[in-house]
Amino acid sequence: MAAVNSLDTIFKRVHGDGAIKALPGFAIIQEEVGFQKRERLGDMYVVPVVLQFEHGFTYGAHADGAFTLNAAIAGKILQAQIRGSMIVLRSQLSYEDVFKAAEAGPAAFESATSMVVENMQRSFAKRQELAFLYGQMSLAKVSANSSGTLTITDASWAPGMWTGMKDCILEAFDSLSATATQDNGDLTITSVVLASKQVIITGTNTNVDSNSYLWFKGARTATAFKECAGIDKMLANTGTLHNIAGDSYELWLSNTYAVDGAISMLAILNGLGLSQNNGLDDDAVVYLATKRWNGLNADQAALRRYGAYSSKAETGSEGIVYHSVNGKTEIKAHPFLKEGEGMQLVNPKKRFMRVGATDITFTRPGASGKIFRELENSAGLELRAFSDQAILGTLPAQCTKYTGITD
Repeated sequence: MAAVNSLDTIFKRVHGDGAIKALPGFAIIQEEVGFQKRERLGDMYVVPVVLQFEHGFTYGAHADGAFTLNAAIAGKILQAQIRGSMIVLRSQLSYEDVFKAAEAGPAAFESATSMVVENMQRSFAKRQELAFLYGQMSLAKVSANSSGTLTITDASWAPGMWTGMKDCILEAFDSLSATATQDNGDLTITSVVLASKQVIITGTNTNVDSNSYLWFKGARTATAFKECAGIDKMLANTGTLHNIAGDSYELWLSNTYAVDGAISMLAILNGLGLSQNNGLDDDAVVYLATKRWNGLNADQAALRRYGAYSSKAETGSEGIVYHSVNGKTEIKAHPFLKEGEGMQLVNPKKRFMRVGATDITFTRPGASGKIFRELENSAGLELRAFSDQAILGTLPAQCTKYTGITD
């Protein structure tokens, strides 16, 4: 029988170190925003942020001679402080399946383990993507609870968020603030009805009502958040975030544009104008729910004129790009975006970063090269995936959240 350390060697030969080689299509933020090693001071990662222009100017008229200069008024650069948040995923395999496959060689080992490993990678990428989007801001808000059938509000519904989530465990709290009352114990998803925006759960749920917000189990407690602050947290911030006070520095606050109706090119440009007023002079991206992007794409197709004759009419598009005073703004569909919202971000590839101890990996902290661990009381092995990271936007004032988007 192969030893566990032999399994580690075969695993790395077949799957690498467990890092995700090709991110799934829904991991759009992770694809756009690269992971960066940053200086760590104590338990914090620090990133300098410019929050104020220089103001030590002096004006002089003709013949003023050797006029007196005003005092220097320095610009303001503060250190944004970010803590990485840890996520761990466990999955177990039987001795029989793993060791038999290992004895038969790498090809058999890959065949026996690839579905589990790939599913772990996709599952982890989904959790991480949701944390980067909505960390500390909840997955959804409940509009009604009928004996464990939770109807989600139209504004906070995102169909892609809930697919494949059977047996996932949720918790409900009565507030988005760091201090909140938990409304229940574990809520286990038994099914999802996409057409009616319903999540069916079991578990004690008598206190879950129209004031309840849903979170993944363990993502928060009644007194603290366990996950990183997501992009939505940055867009909604009105006070201190990452140790910088937005109420003291307006460049640390994002913009909000109330669409209050169907999304349109004009609505997007109006929201973009708020970012432009705060200095946006770079390319931007607007993320919309897939349903909203489809509607916008249909509008663009309706404006298209065809020639007098064509043997085949082709319409629609893979991408929508608007050009404005800031440059290029690309509209992208994201399956995890809530249908009542949109996010306009200044050039995510340049102005956002992921920082922390590690991106998603199967290698255990402090145990380099070790992948598998034996179960103490069961005839099997365990795989664990791990990440420690957070997301940061360095120019919040050049970003805008769209709200009130409806059919």
